[in-house]
Amino acid sequence: MHPHTPLAGQPLLSIADVQWVLHSAKVPSELNAQVLRSRKKLNLTLTLDSGWRRHSDVSWRATTWDLRRMALGGLVLKSLPPDKRGETSLGESQLALAVGYVGEYGAHAAAKKAGFKKDDIIVSVDEQSAAMTEGELLAYLLQKKMIGARVPMTVLREGQRLEFELPMQ
Repeated sequence: MHPHTPLAGQPLLSIADVQWVLHSAKVPSELNAQVLRSRKKLNLTLTLDSGWRRHSDVSWRATTWDLRRMALGGLVLKSLPPDKRGETSLGESQLALAVGYVGEYGAHAAAKKAGFKKDDIIVSVDEQSAAMTEGELLAYLLQKKMIGARVPMTVLREGQRLEFELPMQ
C-alpha cells in the first residue's frame, strides 16, 4: 500500500485503514479508490451492495477454527459440487454441505462424538434445508443458537438419512 492512495478519502497506511473504511461504509454505496498500477495512478470505484458483508467466504481464515469448534464441533464443510448433487438428487437450492474433515481431539471432536463422519452430506440444520455455504451456516448457528444448545441435523450417508444433534460449545 502506498500512503498516497486513498480509499473513500482515507489515506491508506495499513490494512487497518482499509478495514476502517469498509466498516464505516454506508450500504449500499460506491467508494472512490485511487490505486497505483505500473507507477500510474488510476481512479476506481468499489461498489458495495446492501448484503456485501454476507457474501464473502471466511472459511479459509485460521480464525475460523475456533468458530468451527463452537458451532460445528470440529467439522470442515464444503458445498457439494454439481455432479455429486446429481448423484444424490439434491437440487441447487437445497442444503448440501459435504463433511471434508471431522476433528479428532478435545472440543474439536464434538461432531465425531455426535456420530458425524467424513463424506457425510448435511442436508438439514435446525429444520433449515435451503442451500448455504459453510460460512453462512456458521453465521446462522452463531447468531441463532446459544452455547449448550443441541442443534438437530440430518445427513445423507451412503444413501440413507441419519439424524444427529450437534452441541453448540
